[in-house]
Amino acid sequence: MNVMTILKLLTVLAILVSGLIVKRRIGNRQFNYWVLSLQTLTLALYFTDTFSRIGVSLFTFDTIFWSILALGIVCTVDSMRIVTRLALINILMNFVLFNLVAFFLGHV
Repeated sequence: MNVMTILKLLTVLAILVSGLIVKRRIGNRQFNYWVLSLQTLTLALYFTDTFSRIGVSLFTFDTIFWSILALGIVCTVDSMRIVTRLALINILMNFVLFNLVAFFLGHV
């Protein structure tokens, strides 16, 4: 593992831990909607090529996608536990993010 990979992993873990702290403060429902909004915004920015137009580096782009995916997994587990309609949307968003991350890993 090189230094950039370790730095990226530490950044994603820091974002995940801070997200879990926010989840404990604001509650599960608001946190799930917040993460779903972030996932939707990230996918909208990706599919409209906004990331490439504003010149986001590959390191930042990859960190954003891994962090949003990790927070989405936390929300999916929480939504599945309390069985809400939000779980279906979370599963679909995470599926799209998993496919995009797999695509990035295969083409980098």
